Amino acid sequence: MVSWDFQNLPANIQSQSANELLRVLRKAACPISVVPPLHLKPDCEGQVAAYAAKDKTKADLVEYRWTDGERQLAAVVGINGVQVQFDLQLIPECRVKRTGACVAAARAWVEKVLRLNGKDEYYQDFQIELPWPDELTDGVWFSSAPDLEITKVFRWHFRVDAEVHDGILTFYIYKRVAQLMSFQDGSKWFDGQFRAAVLSKSDARKSKQ
Repeated sequence: MVSWDFQNLPANIQSQSANELLRVLRKAACPISVVPPLHLKPDCEGQVAAYAAKDKTKADLVEYRWTDGERQLAAVVGINGVQVQFDLQLIPECRVKRTGACVAAARAWVEKVLRLNGKDEYYQDFQIELPWPDELTDGVWFSSAPDLEITKVFRWHFRVDAEVHDGILTFYIYKRVAQLMSFQDGSKWFDGQFRAAVLSKSDARKSKQ
């Protein structure tokens, strides 16, 4: 990932990022304001990064970091979905034990940030029921619909997955185009010009290290 100014992202990446984040986050928690022209809210300024895939085994990604009150949030956006990350160390109840009080506090934070209910883009009501575990230790994984194949998630709220790794609670939210047979090639989100610019900046940073 290399830092990147939001206004210098291609217009389609700006708009798709905004659309995806507004789809899965509550409006107040979204780091991008859709009031024309699209722009970052103050808490996200200077905290955008881009990653350009070098081959089909990787994916083009844009990362956003911003603060929700006094806690920092992160979201990674790609052509096939969004990852939203919550640092459990920022929750006082999670710093000693990650059991009952920690789970309750994390759940309250997540429900404040993620859109777990409401109307989707087709104006259909939805309700995401997450089977919260008894503890949030590393390695824990849970899903709102574990028996539904990811390739059949035609609307993002059909299945939401979560896991804890290195103290970060990450939610995986998928974007699957119903008209396609499979997910899109994640390495082709960026156009050639932008990819070259990101890779050049990444290589320049590595040469200085």
